Amino acid sequence: MYPKEDDKFLELLTKNLRAHFGEECKTWQNSNVGNPEYPQLLCSADMKGYGGDTCHMWRDGQTYWPMVGDYSLDEMERAELILRKSILEFQKRGVRTVWD
Repeated sequence: MYPKEDDKFLELLTKNLRAHFGEECKTWQNSNVGNPEYPQLLCSADMKGYGGDTCHMWRDGQTYWPMVGDYSLDEMERAELILRKSILEFQKRGVRTVWD
């Protein structure tokens, strides 16, 4: 997604993550977004709302990793699938992406 579409995409991603992980899940952009040292960082997400278990999600949809926390492998795999599903759903809305 182009940066100008990030807000709309984050709304969709948050909705999809909350549908699986629960309403306590939080998604946000942080100070690294727009930093040329981290050009592909899209957002961070706290899946359980504990204020410590944080995943960074990358703009290319190919990878992400937990920064800290006690995630199970199953939770991480589901978060990645939700990220990829959200990207495909966003593309179907007719929004231009970096893959177009």
